[in-house]
Amino acid sequence: MHLTVAKACLKHGKHLCTSSYISPGMRELDAEFKKKGLISLNQCGLDPGIDIMSTMKVKDDSKALGHKIVSYTSWCGAVADVEHCDNPLGYKFSWNPGAAIKASLTPAVYMQDGKKITDTAALRHALELDDFHVALQLEGYANRDSTVFMEEFGMQDCPTFIRGTLRFKGFCAIVQAFHDLGLSSDKPVPSHVKTLADLVEPCYQSRGPVPDCAKNIVSQVFYKPSDKVLERCYKLLASIDLSEYKTKKLEKHCKGIVDSFKFLGLFDEKQTAVTITANGKPRSYLDTFGDVLKHHLTLPDDEHDLVIMRHVFKIQDQQGQEYQKTSTMVVAGKSIAEGGPTGVAKTVGVTAAIGTRMILEGKIPQRGVLSPIYPEIYGPILHELERRGVRMVEEGGPVIAKL
Repeated sequence: MHLTVAKACLKHGKHLCTSSYISPGMRELDAEFKKKGLISLNQCGLDPGIDIMSTMKVKDDSKALGHKIVSYTSWCGAVADVEHCDNPLGYKFSWNPGAAIKASLTPAVYMQDGKKITDTAALRHALELDDFHVALQLEGYANRDSTVFMEEFGMQDCPTFIRGTLRFKGFCAIVQAFHDLGLSSDKPVPSHVKTLADLVEPCYQSRGPVPDCAKNIVSQVFYKPSDKVLERCYKLLASIDLSEYKTKKLEKHCKGIVDSFKFLGLFDEKQTAVTITANGKPRSYLDTFGDVLKHHLTLPDDEHDLVIMRHVFKIQDQQGQEYQKTSTMVVAGKSIAEGGPTGVAKTVGVTAAIGTRMILEGKIPQRGVLSPIYPEIYGPILHELERRGVRMVEEGGPVIAKL
């Protein structure tokens, strides 16, 4: 609905503020917004939003010193708070599970050591971020096309430029297994499928033998498993591409995958699977499996979320010496039952509200379709967010004056 709303704003001479990416269609309206003296402030939320603003602050600070960013990685994720990570994925959905799972299928594009990389299996190549935070075990995977931000950030010549998604360790291998099995596909579910056990039957497509360590794990996870459960579990494991995981990771990931099978009840012959729409049309695997995820993994109203963001910069000074600088944010939300705000609401909604207020108070001099890349926009917003407990902590490198 963004373009519909934007065109209505142009028609009635009103400003606009959103927390979403600038689509090509929105960008095409730039000249018209400028002509009418109007502001369309986009990417004013969390991600995109705080990530862009905090990146631009470090980039502009470095430029002012005559220093150059030679490597940039940016990670962001919203997860269930640690005390509520009571499932194998270490995750709970606060939005459409099917859409969330499908989003991770999009190929990732990024720059690595001067080479443009297109990764069609970014989940399989997730990085363990052991040095991220003393209290959190995290992993990250490259997300969508990072390179589209290089020009916007003024970092076109940065050899390494990666934007990615954060999750707790183990999530990526499990979701990649769902993809391998076809549970996230748009293919219609066969008409004979009635239960969850039926749902996974057509997913069997042997990619190789089941590793011995996986067989041992199945016996550990399922107490005295029946021959039928063993057979089905082995068939599913044989249908997953485990070839890229080395011995230590293989055992750990197999444990997470088998745990998820059990947790989600994928061998349940009593649990009905809804495979037909209200109009009598076949539903897709993605929609049907999305029901399963929603049932088991929705963030309840009495639990709270956690928002985590970190940028890692490698910066070169005027003498050619490199140093590392990080910018990190961890925000715990309140539950809906407590009256909120959730971490996502606090970082997305409040950020957009501050941007909106700046427009109303005439504090944004630029006109047109904008991103908060300008100091006169990101400076006041970051300052106000910090006053409200949303703070990017910068570490490493020269000490820069606070906003």
